Amino acid sequence: MITHADIKFRIIKEYPCIEIISEVKTTGKTGAEMEALNAVSTAALTIYDMCKGLEKGIVIGDISLLEKSGGKSGLWKPEFVKEGKVINIAVGSKKGEEKKPVEECEIIENFGLKGDAHAGGSKKQVSIFAVESLKEVPENKMIEVMRGGYTENLTIVGIPLYYLVPENVLRVGTVEIEIESVGKESFVNGGRPYIVSRKGIFGHVKKTGIAKVGDTIGVIY
Repeated sequence: MITHADIKFRIIKEYPCIEIISEVKTTGKTGAEMEALNAVSTAALTIYDMCKGLEKGIVIGDISLLEKSGGKSGLWKPEFVKEGKVINIAVGSKKGEEKKPVEECEIIENFGLKGDAHAGGSKKQVSIFAVESLKEVPENKMIEVMRGGYTENLTIVGIPLYYLVPENVLRVGTVEIEIESVGKESFVNGGRPYIVSRKGIFGHVKKTGIAKVGDTIGVIY
């Protein structure tokens, strides 16, 4: 018997999409995974039906189980909702200068990367750039963006951009970083800062640890 069913929505303005989360509870011996997944699917199809008159190209993305508890199998929760790789770590001793690549770095709670000029503030302690954002670079800017030096702390690949949004938390090793914002208040029109100022990801450190090039980085709930 189902005793609880709920649907929650979050509109993600940074990458126009809607996140849908369902929670279902039951007193039965079998789980309610299918009911929860079906609820999300039905909600997504309903939104599509309501919006198709304005946009025919709406895409329904991943639908996956986030957590399951109770029943014979007990608690189940994936380590990451989505995961990718850290392909570069960079630290800069002065603001406004390109950062230098390092193989590993300590990332400190409520501080940032050890030795980095942007660390220490209450916000934007860590900057992250997802390689997938390069698709947003105009053709006439691509060469200078690719030739530019690193201005971000972590360069990552493999996580869909719509997961890299405010309130979501990233984990690499034991380090946890909560995303605060995407892009800066003002845009830069040249070099690598062209895309980092528009699509760079900024966050604060929730847990200390060591991050290394090649580490897995993932979104956790």
